[in-house]
Amino acid sequence: MSNIPLPERGQPLDVTYINQMAIAINNLASIATTTSNKTITLANNPSGPLQLGINEVRILASYVSVPVTSATLGQEQVFAINYPGSLQFKTPPIIIATPVNINNTPAGKNVAVVLNDITASGAQGTVKFNSSGDLAIGVNLLIIGQLN
Repeated sequence: MSNIPLPERGQPLDVTYINQMAIAINNLASIATTTSNKTITLANNPSGPLQLGINEVRILASYVSVPVTSATLGQEQVFAINYPGSLQFKTPPIIIATPVNINNTPAGKNVAVVLNDITASGAQGTVKFNSSGDLAIGVNLLIIGQLN
């Protein structure tokens, strides 16, 4: 799309110039979209999937450090996250949890993350260590839910 030439001061607005402005405005309107018409389906509602406007849904990406430097086979460590006050959800959100092997150790490659308790204001999970050794583990969390 080309730029409309700016008029000179005192230049009369003629039909050609007004036509160029109208075409430019129409082109802009055709490529601009509003988020209020976009929807997301959240299937975590007990009464069935919800069709929500994108402005009713929030995504929070977070990281939790797990305070363990050495683990034994079968050991479990609890972690928790409280969502920021401005991000209270209407229902428990959908959470995707991924372990992070910070020091790239063999023991850190063999862990499992289980989310135990997900509420509208926070979540709790457990990291289970499936081998022994020194490690540093974190958990990446992707939290998607309906705003309260």
